[in-house]
Amino acid sequence: MLSFADFLRSKGQIPEICIPFYLRWAAMYRKHTAALPARFSQQEGIESFLRYLARRYNDRQVQQARHAVQLSIYHTHTQKDRHDPRTLGPEDAKGAIAPPAPGSFSFDSAQSLQQEISRLMRLKHLSFRTEKTYLAWIARFLEFNASTKPSALTEEHLKHFLSYLAVERKISAATQKQAFNALLFLYRNILAREIVGLETVIPSRRPRRLPVVLTKEELRQVFAQLSGTNQLIAAVIYGAGLRLEECLCLRVKDVDFARNCLAIRYGKGGKDRETVLR
Repeated sequence: MLSFADFLRSKGQIPEICIPFYLRWAAMYRKHTAALPARFSQQEGIESFLRYLARRYNDRQVQQARHAVQLSIYHTHTQKDRHDPRTLGPEDAKGAIAPPAPGSFSFDSAQSLQQEISRLMRLKHLSFRTEKTYLAWIARFLEFNASTKPSALTEEHLKHFLSYLAVERKISAATQKQAFNALLFLYRNILAREIVGLETVIPSRRPRRLPVVLTKEELRQVFAQLSGTNQLIAAVIYGAGLRLEECLCLRVKDVDFARNCLAIRYGKGGKDRETVLR
């Protein structure tokens, strides 16, 4: 069985100097929850532990402890799956549970489910792009849990899948949130189940990046390569901060020269807004 320390090293997400602290937080969590009444759920145990830490440690240490607990729970879950013949699934080279190979999931059993999801999305007037994205994530989720019938899926399946994406696939925070929104639609609207508490889900880390800003000369060179309608579109997008589709859907009445602004109708999320016209 892979120890928690070796698990942390194998994922390469935790600096070696921080591993002793993660082991300490995980041990403190186990000791704390062992003293709690049996009626306490895992979610309540985590919340109780973090409240206990908040009275004694600073915010940075509490956040580190939260991450340590999330990784510890995920490690315990994956090790249990590897040794329990009832939940054993295909494994990749790193030893983590991987989604089944294409074709091993019976699409016929999920086809009606996906059709119902599409129908509900269209009733709610979600965009076609959102529908495609949500259906793709739901299909991946069902493949990941191929041994479980859709009607038997619980919130633990959702939490484990989101943690898998962060730990094994190392997806970005924005992509993990997109996957969560898609699965939340599935649980709320199809399975009629509310997701309560996500303390056990390991969040993807947001990488810190310096913004790339073009100089005035670089902008002149870009616009010099364009002409006619394309140049106008690029200038409006850059000057007013529009999305491409928002720019292409502009109408004459949306341009207000008196107030020097543009009216954006039915933008992202079906919202209207105004922006400056430069």
